[in-house]
Amino acid sequence: MTPENQLRASASLNVALGELSAITRFSAEAKRNAFVKLFKQLSSAERAQLCNETAVLLKDKFTQEGGGQQLDGVVYALIGGIAVERDWESARGFLNSVLSLSSDVAFFRELAIVFLEIADNEFEGKSSKIPLAQTSLVLLTEFGLLLANRTGQSSLSGKGVSSVVEYITTNLLARSNVNNNAMRISLVHFLSKCQSGNNATMQLGRVISRFGQSLLEDLFRAFFEDKKRENAAFYFLLEHLDSFFAASPALAEMSHNVLKHFMLKYPTEFPTFLGTYVERLPKESARLRLATKHISLLLRSAIDVSQKVLTENLLKVVIRHLESFDVSKEILQSEIISISHIVKGPGSTRKNELVDEVLFSLLAFAESHKITSADGIIPLAKGTSRTRIKKTRETPMKLVKLGAEPSPLESMLQLAV
Repeated sequence: MTPENQLRASASLNVALGELSAITRFSAEAKRNAFVKLFKQLSSAERAQLCNETAVLLKDKFTQEGGGQQLDGVVYALIGGIAVERDWESARGFLNSVLSLSSDVAFFRELAIVFLEIADNEFEGKSSKIPLAQTSLVLLTEFGLLLANRTGQSSLSGKGVSSVVEYITTNLLARSNVNNNAMRISLVHFLSKCQSGNNATMQLGRVISRFGQSLLEDLFRAFFEDKKRENAAFYFLLEHLDSFFAASPALAEMSHNVLKHFMLKYPTEFPTFLGTYVERLPKESARLRLATKHISLLLRSAIDVSQKVLTENLLKVVIRHLESFDVSKEILQSEIISISHIVKGPGSTRKNELVDEVLFSLLAFAESHKITSADGIIPLAKGTSRTRIKKTRETPMKLVKLGAEPSPLESMLQLAV
């Protein structure tokens, strides 16, 4: 950058800072809108500096003016700029600046209160204000997660930080009955990641029992029916679908039924989704095994309705999924046994061509991976000829063409329509 451009950049930043520092809770909306226009004109580096200076400004206001009543105008204006630009880097930079500048939990709590108030007020206002409310919710949940991750650091009071995290958790839960996808997405995201001793796992199960089915259905509709939301829906499901399965047996059944509904509604597209899902799934034993169970149950459901093409495509997903178990032969053998028993069904000896086809492929896979006594571990129907075993089809498994993983802010603004 030339010296002339540096001077111009510095001037733009100074004007934006001047406008921001003059905003109060009573400032006219036009004044906040003027700041947003200035924010849009700043470079990434200028925005980073602006966010850091905003954190300083807020801390000074809180300290000098005896409380948080002077914070909301500044925070509202900054969130307006972040929302319009969908600027996740600035959002994260601002929150990190706040935490690096201060260890005052009273200040942190006041900032959380402002985030909540902005979200509540703007959700009740004009539809054009909803992105601002959604952005405020994202900053609130991210702030809570950053605080939870800092619990126990020497510069922060563990008890004090936990109280702020608890405040955020309690207030989000208090809004869990609100028919608002932004609130629901925030709760699932926050509770699934928050590990600050606040019974987050138990609370997550409770909120999923309240709205889990409707949220899950909306996410799958977004993936299969809305190209604009498809990418964000996929990544949210990749990150959080396990939370629905693991909440409780009843909720796992509910979640599985949602999957089965969309599988039968979109028999061509669903295996592509599922194949991409297992391909992207983190290679963690617990998550892989949970996926094995539900893929197997879906495969059995496809067989039950005599969907041959669907069964064959899901079989490709199963075989590809088994390849993910880069572990001992004993664990791989256990997974193959589990799949074969679910597919065959309890106590059944009646021949079924689709069942046989799946079992043939599992047997061939087991033998190709040198799992001994494969005939004994895979319960083929009586009278099945050993010579009929087929190799898994060579046609490659189709995958979804995905874009880059969206930020939490981008996910919220795309999904919570």
